[in-house]
This record gives sequence, structure tokens and C-alpha cells, in this order.
Amino acid sequence: MVQLMAREVKAADVGLELQTYPGQSLFKAKEQWGALVRGRLDMASLPLDYASGRHSEFSATLMPGLVRSHERAQRLNDSKFMDMTKVVINDAGARVLADVWLAGGFASNKQCVTSPDTAQGQTM
Repeated sequence: MVQLMAREVKAADVGLELQTYPGQSLFKAKEQWGALVRGRLDMASLPLDYASGRHSEFSATLMPGLVRSHERAQRLNDSKFMDMTKVVINDAGARVLADVWLAGGFASNKQCVTSPDTAQGQTM
């Protein structure tokens, strides 16, 4: 996603260049939020849950089953839940440039997990 943004900014010819550093080469994944809000990192693409140790509210953004489709992701983007989440982000000193949602779920090596009763007795 960040590489796509870099290409689009370059194509726009606005006198700005985005340089990307993939593979946690500047900061480890869970260090990126701290670097971002302290001004040591200009931009990052990271799951908010990586910063849940500093802002426990962010854990809710990684709940399995929360995003089941693009339609649901759009509804989440326009929800009070995300408005409240973005207040926490802004108060910390960061800004959201793009919302990205990936569908998630539970997996098991024993059986298909489709409901709480099918997860019974399994370690999650």
C-alpha cells in the first residue's frame, strides 16, 4: 500500500518523494507506533493492534470476524467506533491517511471454526 502511494505521489509530480523501507528495516513492527508519534518515522502502514500496548482501544480493530466484506469495512470507516478510534490516534499525534481493513477469522488444525460451539475445547 505504501509503495502504491509512493508511485502515485511520484506520478502526480508535486515535488514530493516517498522513500519506502520494507521488512521492518527501520523499526520493528511493534516499535513503529512509538516512532511515528515521536516524529522519528514519517509514515507507516501498520495494524493498530501493534500499538494496543499503549492504547488498549486499538485491540478492538483486530477482532476476528469484525470485517467480513468491503461493505462492512466501509460501514466501519463511517462509524462512531472509528470516529472514537481516530480521536485516540489524533490525540497521540498521528494522522490516518488511508483506512485499510483485512478480513480475519479463526483457524484450527482440528476442525472448521464457524461459531463458538465449534471452538469448544480448542486453544485459541
